[in-house]
Amino acid sequence: MYRLSVSIVGVLSVMFLAPAPLRAQQAAAQLAGAGNIPASIPATSVGADTATHVVDGEGPPSMMLADSLVARGRYLAAIRVYSQLSPVSADVQNRMGVASERMLMFDQAQHCFEAALKLDPKMGDAWNNLGTVMHSRGDLGKAEKYYRKALKLKPTNADTFQNLGALYYSKRNYNKGDAMYRQAIRLDPEVMERTAQHGVQTAGTSKNQAEMHYHQACTFAQSGNPKLALEFLRRSIVEGFHDRNRLLHESSFADLRTSEPFLRMVDDLKSN
Repeated sequence: MYRLSVSIVGVLSVMFLAPAPLRAQQAAAQLAGAGNIPASIPATSVGADTATHVVDGEGPPSMMLADSLVARGRYLAAIRVYSQLSPVSADVQNRMGVASERMLMFDQAQHCFEAALKLDPKMGDAWNNLGTVMHSRGDLGKAEKYYRKALKLKPTNADTFQNLGALYYSKRNYNKGDAMYRQAIRLDPEVMERTAQHGVQTAGTSKNQAEMHYHQACTFAQSGNPKLALEFLRRSIVEGFHDRNRLLHESSFADLRTSEPFLRMVDDLKSN
């Protein structure tokens, strides 16, 4: 079963191409034109056609079918199946919102998460997920508020701690960001690797991304994960980090200084 809470990926160049809501609308419109799903569908609508019309040969609509479609990356088909389930519970609304957000359909996702919370105001995952929508749109105040609500209801959710970490990095409050990431990794050592594959992307300047990745590299090094520490350090350098002296004297990297990949990065900075 896929995870019901969404994580933010605080990186990535594709987010610089257009504002996130615009890209979401473009993606939905393009997919609608291909005959997959309307560009805008009510979150609780029940289609006249059956799931076999949506996904040939997959069988009648069920939670299991929709979840399996999400796991295979067939988000639009999953949304259509979720919308055909009856009753459309808070759990179904939340799952439909997750699938919508993976498609960058933020209006649809927000509608689903808010509908889930009307049905179940104590659903911590839905508060976290609504926070990621606001985070992706740049409303960091609301995002932090919703993340905090999520943690009150589900205090061991590593995704929410990671999301708060990314939010504080966006605000350049790196000490708070580091603390949130350390807590996320303590709760779930694999949270960052999972987010790199399935997280929701956020925009930011290259300079901010470089600093954020540098701090993430330090956090991984401190938590005993040299592989991810080196990966995020590499990302930092790609984004523009060039302070060789800081790198050489960073105490978090003490155990990495004799590794060949680390030494190559130092040499690359020297040559630049």
